[in-house]
Amino acid sequence: MTTLRSTDGAGSGRRRTDHRARWTLLGSAGLLALGTPLVAGATAGATTHVPSTVVRAAPRGKLGDILVTQAGATLYEDTAGPCTGGCASVWPPLVVPAGSKVKAGPGVLRADLSTTSVGGVRVLTYDGHPVYTFVGDSGHSTNGNGDGPFVVVPVPPG
Repeated sequence: MTTLRSTDGAGSGRRRTDHRARWTLLGSAGLLALGTPLVAGATAGATTHVPSTVVRAAPRGKLGDILVTQAGATLYEDTAGPCTGGCASVWPPLVVPAGSKVKAGPGVLRADLSTTSVGGVRVLTYDGHPVYTFVGDSGHSTNGNGDGPFVVVPVPPG
């Protein structure tokens, strides 16, 4: 929502609210959340934006380099098998929206990344294992490491 000053020339200083910006942003976010590509522009030569899921390696002290999201959130592997149902409410899988591309960021080999279906949802895998985030993490924390069968995903150097 944008607040604008009136430019009626009289200098009234009245304010009005422009709700269009809010709906445009919400509409765009909603389309991305649904995995629908956005069309940029309505003219000839317009491009289609296809979202991508990017993971990279990041150092985490004594843990060494581990797999993280593009934003730096720690990713985990469930050593006991796929996490579904109530488990996924605490350990949400890293979902790859339909039509989205998987990309390897710095320190990660693209050949190690793939997707699989877990609980009917397309999720990212690293070295064949689905990866998850942890609701107890914030920023770049690793609070979920060693919580039951969940461990950070180590990334080999090089």
